[in-house]
Amino acid sequence: MKLTGYILFFLSCWGLAVSCVPTHRLEKNQSLLYAIKLKGVAVNDPAQISTLYKQKPNRKFLGTTPYLSLYYFGKKFYNPVKIQKWMDEYRVQTDAKIAAAGTDSVKISNILAKREQRLAVMTRKREEGNWLMTVGEPPTIYDTTKTQATLRQIKTYLNTKGFFHSQVTYNEEIKDQKVYLTLLVNEDKPTRLSLINYDIADPVIAHIVDSAQTAALLKIGQNYDEGIIDQERNRLEILLRNLGYYEFRKPFITAKVDTNYAPYTAHFTYIIANNKNNQPHKQYRIRDVNFIGDAGLKRFGFKRDTLWYNHVKYLAYRHKINPKVLDSKLTIYPHQRYSLDLTQLTQRQLNNMDMFRFNSVNYAVVADSTGPPLLDAFVNVSPTKKYQETSEAGGSYTARLPGPFVNLRLKVRNILGGAEILDIGLRGGLQGQFSSLDFSESIYMKDLGGNIGLTFPQFLVPFKVNKQFSRFNPRSRLNVAYTYVDRREYIRTNLETTFDYIWQPSPTLQYVFTPVDISLIKTPRLSPDFDSLLNRNTTYGQSFTNAVVPSINFTRFYNDFHNNNSGQFWRLFTEVGGLTALAAEQFKSNERLNYLGDLRLYKFYRVNSDYRKYLQFTNKSFLVYRLNIGLVQPFQSLGLPYDKYFFGGGGSSIRAWRPRRLGPGAYYAQRPKRDPKTNQILRDSNGNEILERDYDTEQPGEMLIETNLEHRFNIIGYLNGALFIDAGNTWMISKDENRPNSQFEWSDFLSEFAVGVGTGLRLDFNFLIARFDFSTKVLDPSFPQGNRYVLNQFTLKDIFNRNNKHTTFNLGIGYPF
Repeated sequence: MKLTGYILFFLSCWGLAVSCVPTHRLEKNQSLLYAIKLKGVAVNDPAQISTLYKQKPNRKFLGTTPYLSLYYFGKKFYNPVKIQKWMDEYRVQTDAKIAAAGTDSVKISNILAKREQRLAVMTRKREEGNWLMTVGEPPTIYDTTKTQATLRQIKTYLNTKGFFHSQVTYNEEIKDQKVYLTLLVNEDKPTRLSLINYDIADPVIAHIVDSAQTAALLKIGQNYDEGIIDQERNRLEILLRNLGYYEFRKPFITAKVDTNYAPYTAHFTYIIANNKNNQPHKQYRIRDVNFIGDAGLKRFGFKRDTLWYNHVKYLAYRHKINPKVLDSKLTIYPHQRYSLDLTQLTQRQLNNMDMFRFNSVNYAVVADSTGPPLLDAFVNVSPTKKYQETSEAGGSYTARLPGPFVNLRLKVRNILGGAEILDIGLRGGLQGQFSSLDFSESIYMKDLGGNIGLTFPQFLVPFKVNKQFSRFNPRSRLNVAYTYVDRREYIRTNLETTFDYIWQPSPTLQYVFTPVDISLIKTPRLSPDFDSLLNRNTTYGQSFTNAVVPSINFTRFYNDFHNNNSGQFWRLFTEVGGLTALAAEQFKSNERLNYLGDLRLYKFYRVNSDYRKYLQFTNKSFLVYRLNIGLVQPFQSLGLPYDKYFFGGGGSSIRAWRPRRLGPGAYYAQRPKRDPKTNQILRDSNGNEILERDYDTEQPGEMLIETNLEHRFNIIGYLNGALFIDAGNTWMISKDENRPNSQFEWSDFLSEFAVGVGTGLRLDFNFLIARFDFSTKVLDPSFPQGNRYVLNQFTLKDIFNRNNKHTTFNLGIGYPF
């Protein structure tokens, strides 16, 4: 009944809002453009056509026009006459102050500066309206002349796509001063290219173009498309500029189209002209390469010092970076043919070093060359600041306690003279947690940590490969990190050392190979009360065992995220732990190496694939899909390091469950019930412990499947909203006697998917995104089959309670994925 009441209340509010589209504020001869439909578009892109509309309806939410209503609400307080009167009076007041200032030029200047600033604000308010009006939207008054202009724009667009015989019309329906506009498009058949010719004045260029025809974008039989035609012009320009034609530009390439031969066909000709003097274009080679390491710096009376390395002249007042390192980033050298690609590659590689504020590669034509055409290359860089500090402070609210945190980072560039980067980070914070000993008590967890990392702009290997890999931005990184966690029940530390090789074959693809990853995990303090509660045979109990975890891992990142927030991301991670122990076991037949002194050794493999897809609906509306799958298994070893398990639940996972509390499988977690006053375990009349649902113990798993679907949209200004559904779970592959029904089974794993739905608010300040997500459970796999649907038990009562059974609130920074 509670859920029914919530739904009826929402529907009532929505029905009232739908009926409140403010058309009554319009004049009698005005109508509101309420909706536009596009019909008849089967081949072309409707989203692209919609950008051509000269008029667009006011934004709607569930049939309402909240932005228009907000505009009208703000207009109630808008009085331009009053604003103008205030501005006039303010000018008079400031004129009097200026007169009273006499000859005090500083005071007069301050008065004038303040006046100009305030008048600019009031002028904008007078012309554009108050804050509510600017956040809202003025009414879109329907205008037939703009509809006609829209039809012309659509027809022009269809012509560029080869639909020369298309027709575009419209009809309109007016109800209660609301216009429902329908744009009718008859695309007809497209015009196809039946012949492609080239008219090239220079026979050398003609040979180059002909030899590269396999890469041509324009083919016989294709639809006429001006977008592809222009892309082919770009391809030809780049082709020639990469082969030494430094002065060649796209305007030398023109196109001629003839549609008079047969219906729906076209003959196409590319014309490549000679240069402006009607002479063949010149192919240039590079004479000298000059690398200026402090471009823009002038020191009068001093000349830059010159160093030569690999036939390149390095000039600087003071050489700070080893020329050998800089040479590994250069791809242009004397005697080479000029190449646009190599020029841009040099700029990218220098930019990737994070050593320079800017860099550029310029060329000068050698005017007095009596032989082949020559260029002098000038690589100009300006060093960025050596030290860069960043700090971040914030807080969270969990377990009824506020938790402040602070992060400090220091970056030191070129610390050893070889373009190295030293990173030092410190962090500290308090986080509210519910006590594991007293279920009614909230306690603080201290989280302290730091890291120091050194990144080299090349591969650190005993053989020469960096020049061959230079276009892949090779780097080596050594990092040492330390984490200290202090709770009332225990102290746990983790010292981790990693060594990585990083390279980037393309702007969207990056690889990280970590041949060395060693973690030293210790629990120096464990309270006796907490120790007595731990079952050392469970995965949770094993996490407090002192251990050393050596591993090798490999990560592949694919990211083609665009400026319009669309694209896709895929992270594939693989890891193998304990290979050194396995190798040592080969020399000890039938003997397992599970300990190194008093430290536990683990042997395992781990795979994780995290894929995300971002689809743009409108300028401020997106659909995000995520699929996260993971598997971890020990081999020839007992158990796993706790940090290598997978967990479900939390603000970036299945949000209707608390962090790390979901699963595994259909396991129903229970614990002894305690008296809230004495904290003593309660027993029944037979002396048996009374059990209750355990919402606090973390639930690690060996297998993870989770998927998320989220619609993100703008509500008003910097306030965004989201609607989402999350589904998934974790499972054990190994049999876990302490957690029945936790094992993965092909026959029923789909029925064990946990499902949650929710809504969220996001404050997007560009530099910071504050996220508030409310999510409730729909299917809970811990209940018996037939009783897993729990949406009908929806309630807000326990949302901030540690035993929240159905609905959770997540506060986070940034998007969940």
